[in-house]
Amino acid sequence: MKKLLLSLAFAILSFIAFNQQVISSPSIEVQSTHEADWQMYVQHESFKIEYKFANCDPAMGYDNESVLLRITNLTANKIQLTWINNNFYDKVCNSCNYPNEYFNELALAPNQQLEGACDIYADKKLKIFSKFNDVNYSKGKQLTSFKLADLTLITY
Repeated sequence: MKKLLLSLAFAILSFIAFNQQVISSPSIEVQSTHEADWQMYVQHESFKIEYKFANCDPAMGYDNESVLLRITNLTANKIQLTWINNNFYDKVCNSCNYPNEYFNELALAPNQQLEGACDIYADKKLKIFSKFNDVNYSKGKQLTSFKLADLTLITY
């Protein structure tokens, strides 16, 4: 009986301790011209995700265009977001068959904001490669759309 009560108490506390919900997210079609300003991707009562296109000139490697993400925790609680990047290059999803490889998990402290950057050491979760735009190398496929699929919020 004591074990049953302990198990029940643990289950109730676990449910109260965090809440998980799946958030609907759009697929963004990439246009030939891009806004350099932050655009809203998902607006939720607990967080917001914005994106923008950036021309990146890394210290090593080829110049490229990337999609940078900015995620803001709008609450006084710790939150965790998880998602799978579905990246379409030349209208073909190159990541859809590899959900484990493109799975992302990010924890944010209360009212914290995290922002992607072009730096090669920046958090890869907050950057999506779009295309090369280097004068020495401009080959390769180009991003035609992206989606943060299975976007899940966990509130602590």
